[in-house]
Amino acid sequence: MIDHDYFPDIPYTHREQFWIHQNTINSLLNVAGPSFFPYHLVDKSISSQLMQVFPEVVKYYGKNVQIGLDVALAARGNKSPVQMNMKDGIVLGNLDDSVTTIGLVCSNETTTNETAVTIEMHLQAKVNFTMKNVIFYPFPSNITVFGANATNDKIGMYSHDYTTLFQSIFQDFATTWNLQNKAGIPIQVLFPQPGIGMIGGLLQNSTMTPFVSDGWMYAGFSMYADMPVKSEAPVLTFMQE
Repeated sequence: MIDHDYFPDIPYTHREQFWIHQNTINSLLNVAGPSFFPYHLVDKSISSQLMQVFPEVVKYYGKNVQIGLDVALAARGNKSPVQMNMKDGIVLGNLDDSVTTIGLVCSNETTTNETAVTIEMHLQAKVNFTMKNVIFYPFPSNITVFGANATNDKIGMYSHDYTTLFQSIFQDFATTWNLQNKAGIPIQVLFPQPGIGMIGGLLQNSTMTPFVSDGWMYAGFSMYADMPVKSEAPVLTFMQE
């Protein structure tokens, strides 16, 4: 973790400002990681790609197999698994001591969510993550995979260059994701509970960005009640005798 003082002073921006340091996120992952991971990713395009590059999975589970991914991120050294900077935005993982574990989770007519093989790798994802007026823009800009190898093989995997394969799979997924969500994701899509969509009317000029100061996520907004009230000078009328 990097040393830090107080968050920077950014005057004349938003009436309400919040600052979240990357150490806070890393501490949360360290304490509550089991609550977040593994993250189960189900995507038809990824499943189709995995079926093509891993024919042994289809051979074992049948042509109707559905393949998902269980993704977990863990730090096994001194470098923080989550970093934020003004150049790259949010950086998840690193190519040194953070380890990403991916399980190929398979289902067919008789089996549900069985892990066929676990693959460990160093994975680094640079994400351009911002928010404007409660619309979120989470765009992966660069994904790098290094040193991938299979562990806990249940089905007898063939010999593969897992690094190259997953580099291609994740980069293709990122490209597709960015195109599908280029207009942003409104908050009511992420949180469909009743009334969430009204937040955009209450919070004026809401912003979230890691591109203000290294190590910090900046969030700011102004309340509708903070807006100045227009006042006009009263027009005086006098009685005439």
